Amino acid sequence: MEKTIKRYFPLFLLPTAIAFLIGFIIPFAYGIFLSFCKFTTVTDWDWVGLQNYTKIFVVNGEVDTTFLHSLWYTALFTLVTVLIINVVSFAIAMALTKGIRGTNFFRNRVLSAEPDRRHRPVVCLADDL
Repeated sequence: MEKTIKRYFPLFLLPTAIAFLIGFIIPFAYGIFLSFCKFTTVTDWDWVGLQNYTKIFVVNGEVDTTFLHSLWYTALFTLVTVLIINVVSFAIAMALTKGIRGTNFFRNRVLSAEPDRRHRPVVCLADDL
């Protein structure tokens, strides 16, 4: 049985690998290539090298800190949101594993898989408005 799995593993892996190559690797590499080009469409491009990247930092011959400022705020926002989400999630998980009053109510109402009839999704068509 194990010998059969080892023998046919590449055959079963091949469709996933081809889909990953076509759907992710090739577009990613082509996007990196196009970032070094000036283009209007993906078939009409001119190689400009690092000129696109220098435009990020230098505007009209002067150093522009707008990109670095936005990069700093993006990194800070990511760090803060990841920390808050993880701390709150950990606190909820700890509260659910301890014998705190209201834990069963929280599990039944919030973590329930059955939707509440009062909060079911409603489809509203443009003619109904």
